[in-house]
Amino acid sequence: KPRMKPLITLLSFELTWSATAPVPISGTFVNAPIGSEVAITHYNNTIEWDEVSIAKAKVDEQGRFSATFPWDKAGPAQMQLADQYTKLFLTPGDSLHFTCDYANFDSTLHYTGRGSVPNNYMAADVLAAFDQKAVQSIAQFDNADHFVYVMDSLEQMNRELLQSYDTP
Repeated sequence: KPRMKPLITLLSFELTWSATAPVPISGTFVNAPIGSEVAITHYNNTIEWDEVSIAKAKVDEQGRFSATFPWDKAGPAQMQLADQYTKLFLTPGDSLHFTCDYANFDSTLHYTGRGSVPNNYMAADVLAAFDQKAVQSIAQFDNADHFVYVMDSLEQMNRELLQSYDTP
């Protein structure tokens, strides 16, 4: 009688295993609140949705901070400084650096380094506010065809923004 269980167990382990790698994130804030702290968090899963702290780092007098933490799979996270926050998309081995003027947070946030492309796209997407424009537009229409035309236009602009950050 052949023994298949160990092979199946090994295959299952290989399919679910993912590599954990350190992710360093550093940044420079202009006009950061004195004594502020950067907090990086993510949600544990899509069912419980508990926020989990990944890293915290004090911002120094020059507005700089750095943190390194283990990350095991591609996925979303958040970074917050005082009352400002931004979404992140991280993969194991990313190495992000950013610059930002706290007083104009969303319009000045810019990433460099490994993992910068998806994060710069998400920062630009916040500025474009496609979702907000769509919601605000709903009340202005009394004609379904015009509504569909505007929603399609917003979707096309969103696609064009995404393509501008798409790298082969």
